[in-house]
Amino acid sequence: MDLLINIIVCVKDSVAITAATRLIRIIQIKYWQFMRGLGKNRYKVCSLVFVVVLLFSGFLRLGISDGLDTLRYERISRECRLVFVGNWQYQEKQIAIDGIEQIARKLANTTTKRDTPCEAFRNVFGINTKEPMQLHHLKTGDVGGKCFSSHVVGIFGLFPLYKPMAKTKSEHLIVHEFGHAFEARLEDVMGTKIPRNLLLKVQYHNPNFPDRILDPETGIVPNKDYGFAGVRWLWQLSADPSPGEEFADMFLGWAYDAWADNPAGRLRSDFMDAHMPDWINYLDIHRVKGAS
Repeated sequence: MDLLINIIVCVKDSVAITAATRLIRIIQIKYWQFMRGLGKNRYKVCSLVFVVVLLFSGFLRLGISDGLDTLRYERISRECRLVFVGNWQYQEKQIAIDGIEQIARKLANTTTKRDTPCEAFRNVFGINTKEPMQLHHLKTGDVGGKCFSSHVVGIFGLFPLYKPMAKTKSEHLIVHEFGHAFEARLEDVMGTKIPRNLLLKVQYHNPNFPDRILDPETGIVPNKDYGFAGVRWLWQLSADPSPGEEFADMFLGWAYDAWADNPAGRLRSDFMDAHMPDWINYLDIHRVKGAS
């Protein structure tokens, strides 16, 4: 019986293949008949058809791509409980969400739980529907930001997007400010901003640990890498020598696994690898009710 069924299937497949072959042949014949009928104009017509099809497919792909990007940004914004306050341009929102998504992925890869990136982001920052993560566009005209609390981050302005590397610098600025928000969240739960205190202690006791300090002659911090992946304003979003600002830049380096390829970079990387998992898991355990 099985053999008979297999024979029937093979016959059907053979008939289908034969029919398809004949159909293709008919289309080919009709196509060449049409082309011969065009005479000398057939090459112009072919070129025109080719250009129209190319443009149409390009616009179609572009539209689909933009639509998928829009859905992705809306999903991340919804699942991470982000609320944009103020006059955010669409491209600025995209840059902010790209930075937050990078943080969320890193948190998910670090926590001992099997959270999705947005679940890890909500749990670590203690976010729920009543207390979302607010991003305020303050529009002062200056490039920079300010963390008001663990749930409120303000941006004065992003880097002008027509300038080289502006999108990357702006994304890094967002992540830098969330480094402050992370420290503020630890203060919410533990009563102290432990990262800056520990960093200051390590810098005091270990003379080899990199430290941004003021030049006594100029009164400013020299623009060097200090163990970060680059100089200002790509991997160091502050010229402030305070340990709080240094930690925010270290949070940026940690989020992207980007450090200077030198002993100073390895010391900063080791510091973050040693402490971030403990802090993240502690916050995850002590997350607010309803964060997930």
